Amino acid sequence: MRSAVLALVALCVVACGAGQKAHPASASNLNASTSNLSSVFNSAQAGDTITLAAGDYGNFNGGSKSGVVTLKAAAGATAAVHPVLNGAANITFDGVTLSGMEISGRSHDIKVLNSRFTGQATVDGSSMANANILFDHVTFDGIDACANCYEGRLSVRGSGNKAAAPIGFAVTNSHFGNGGESDGVQIIGMATGVKIGPGNEFAGIKQGSYDRHVDSIQLYGSAQTQIVGNYFHDNDTILMAPDGGDHEVIANNVMIGGVYVPAVQFGHHDGSTFIHNTTKNIDINTYVVSGDPSPNHNMVQRDNIVINGSLNASGCSACTNAYNLFSVRGKASGTSQVVGTPVFTGGSAPTTFAGYELKAGSPGKGNASDGADRGVNYSSVPPVTSPPGAPGTGGGTGGGGTGTGTGTGTGGTTTGANGTTPGGTSTALVSDSGTANQASIRARWSFTPKTPRVGVKIILTAPKTKAGGRKCSWTIAKGITRRGCQIAVIYRKAGTKHITVRIKDRSGTTVRVTGTLKVLSRKGKLTATAAV
Repeated sequence: MRSAVLALVALCVVACGAGQKAHPASASNLNASTSNLSSVFNSAQAGDTITLAAGDYGNFNGGSKSGVVTLKAAAGATAAVHPVLNGAANITFDGVTLSGMEISGRSHDIKVLNSRFTGQATVDGSSMANANILFDHVTFDGIDACANCYEGRLSVRGSGNKAAAPIGFAVTNSHFGNGGESDGVQIIGMATGVKIGPGNEFAGIKQGSYDRHVDSIQLYGSAQTQIVGNYFHDNDTILMAPDGGDHEVIANNVMIGGVYVPAVQFGHHDGSTFIHNTTKNIDINTYVVSGDPSPNHNMVQRDNIVINGSLNASGCSACTNAYNLFSVRGKASGTSQVVGTPVFTGGSAPTTFAGYELKAGSPGKGNASDGADRGVNYSSVPPVTSPPGAPGTGGGTGGGGTGTGTGTGTGGTTTGANGTTPGGTSTALVSDSGTANQASIRARWSFTPKTPRVGVKIILTAPKTKAGGRKCSWTIAKGITRRGCQIAVIYRKAGTKHITVRIKDRSGTTVRVTGTLKVLSRKGKLTATAAV
């Protein structure tokens, strides 16, 4: 049929004259099964749709097309595919199940729509610029990270250096959550200009008893990320960004905390903004450690609603904290602040993103620095459309413990035999195999302040390695893990805390260091309670 149409087009060019434009061939609907998808795709032309029969298609390498070719599951069919795209172009996946996905090279104009991920997706943007890659109305629910994979159910990486142009990747109107041992989104390798939102929902991403650190979003080497218009609730950590950031934009999000209070953390950021967000039951912390060569600088925290929480910007250089609405006077900070109880269109405990819009007459209504409402500026956020068929939100594998808080410090313990520092002791240094490995670590771990107390931020600092280039992960209580070579902890109960830190140096050597830390009550009397 296609050849006949093309023949007619060629005939028209001759018969109708060179001055008349020929009509292009119409798009075709092609059918594919697990046995012939590759050949069907190779024959497809721009504008064609390939309908996939039910089945597991395994890895699919695609290719580069001059115009969009769509792969779509047949009505009522479950078509599972694992795209591995390197240099692919103009491919849309619609209504399919993705057992995993890798996009790399100079791939561009790739879309995943109305689909369900059951495995991890990685976008390697190290060779991309303005690639026009979009995930929209997809779900990433209940996904565990594989042993040798990145930690995000969606991971986006850059070249290692800030790029002159954005990668060109966005995820919108999608659902992340319902348990799973992985971050929702992880940005690494100085990926530039990644867009997270609007319209995403992060729900049920909890640490539980997992070994891996689990965050809704982690920035672990990024620049100019736009986290805009998302709804976070029933998670532990919302945004973990203690390892640096360059002009990140976090705006117009609703962030509702659970058990874990310091759920938003910044460290070593330059020019990042946290504006027009509505937060509840969480603290937003921008940490700095004494002597830090790259403290947070030029950050802006403005026009937010902070319910039962705080904005902490101690040690932040040339930073702005202004025009925020606080519900608790004792936690209010900054200039042009308002203290009061916001009134929302969705009632006292809204259950939707839209429900957190301020009602007329509410404190914070129409008096932000730009004349809009404090908190989410709904006039600037597109309407949220829920992911199709997103599972109900809820629990992963249990909560993350009661009241521990971490930030952006570093941690470590004494090398060699048992040693004592004020308020804590450290045990002998052992490697993961159980063998003493004292030679790889330079010094003992340290902490401040010298007298740790309940409710006070405690900075744990890991020792440097002789080989250099370390990565650190901590267990600060049973089932509670945090990552970073500088972390801050806020304990809610006094007692002896058992802490373990794993340190991996540039040579690949990993050591595990355990120790205890005595945390005093506010009045100075050590209680018998050892739980956090």
